[in-house]
Amino acid sequence: PFYATFLWGGGRGHLHKSQEEYARAVSEVLLGRCIAKNWSESKPNLEGVERSVTALAEALRTAVGDDIRTEMQCAFAAQKACHDVGLPNGLLQKIFRTLYNVDVVSAEAFEEWREDISDPTEGKRIALYQVRAPKHKADKPQVKDAPSVASQPPQR
Repeated sequence: PFYATFLWGGGRGHLHKSQEEYARAVSEVLLGRCIAKNWSESKPNLEGVERSVTALAEALRTAVGDDIRTEMQCAFAAQKACHDVGLPNGLLQKIFRTLYNVDVVSAEAFEEWREDISDPTEGKRIALYQVRAPKHKADKPQVKDAPSVASQPPQR
């Protein structure tokens, strides 16, 4: 961590960039590497991406920390890395779920990422369409025939 901080500070021994910028930069490099190692148009490998992200979880947690703002930067880095390869269907969702499952990005940070419209990272509209951000109970399947609240008779 010291060496990375030293390099990030331009080799002068102090940090010039914000922790958010640091988290984003490290996440972009690591997640981009996970994709490059396991993804091509002719041979997409979602499980390989998941294994690579899981293997780098400790490094990602160290760079990102546990602040919602830095966790959001990791989500934006994933968005960018996936956009760089054309936002193939399923890739961003697999990365998001893996980042959530290995405790790098919290459900709250994914919600903040979803709501943030000020970040200039390309591909947000498509990313939002493709991804249902992980929530605490989001993985429970919904029953198709369950009546909606609107179709239930009013309580007296």
